[in-house]
Amino acid sequence: LFVVGGLIVVAVVGVGIWLTARPAVAPTVTPLLDSGGNDDAADRAVPAQRPAFTATKTPHFVSSEPANNAVVTAAPARVVITFNFDVVPPSKIAVSRDGADVTSGSTVIATDKLSMSVPLAAPQTGNYQVNYTACWPDKSCHNGSFGFSVQLAP
Repeated sequence: LFVVGGLIVVAVVGVGIWLTARPAVAPTVTPLLDSGGNDDAADRAVPAQRPAFTATKTPHFVSSEPANNAVVTAAPARVVITFNFDVVPPSKIAVSRDGADVTSGSTVIATDKLSMSVPLAAPQTGNYQVNYTACWPDKSCHNGSFGFSVQLAP
């Protein structure tokens, strides 16, 4: 047993114990703004809370439309993700609201191969989860995710 080797093993074991011994942390929830009146229709049309989505970005991710944690007041027709490297099939975007698929077509890779998009079915007020797989010309693929909220006017 080497002292240096023992310290490395202890450090790795210590980190593993720390990671498994941490208490589960509930997701942070941020309330949407109240319009200020007494239980009016505008207040009932807005979800009481929306999650703070944690984005998992793939290598070469540049941006998304809507952006992570955006609260949009007009329903987006599509989700677009932009990269700084060529995206190739089988890259894919899946969008869900309350666990139900809300895409209305296949993922389309732009002709310049730097973005991909998917059309959305009749969006409604609510919280949307975006999961995607971005694949590169070398055949490697990486998964990413983000979320946004839609707050349509009543």
